[in-house]
Amino acid sequence: MIKSLLEFGLTRSAIIVLGLVVFCAAGLVAFSKLNIEAYPNPAPVILEITAQAAGLSAEEME
Repeated sequence: MIKSLLEFGLTRSAIIVLGLVVFCAAGLVAFSKLNIEAYPNPAPVILEITAQAAGLSAEEME
């Protein structure tokens, strides 16, 4: 199994080089689309939810 893989890679080096170029190009495209911040915000996301009910006061809503 390993011998046949090595033989394939050594006899068809153009296919291996082409695959390597495609793999590197895909990696560069993926890296360019990453959202990288210099100083990430470690604070968790905080959501504020406002609930309203007709006819109830703030004390009754709590």
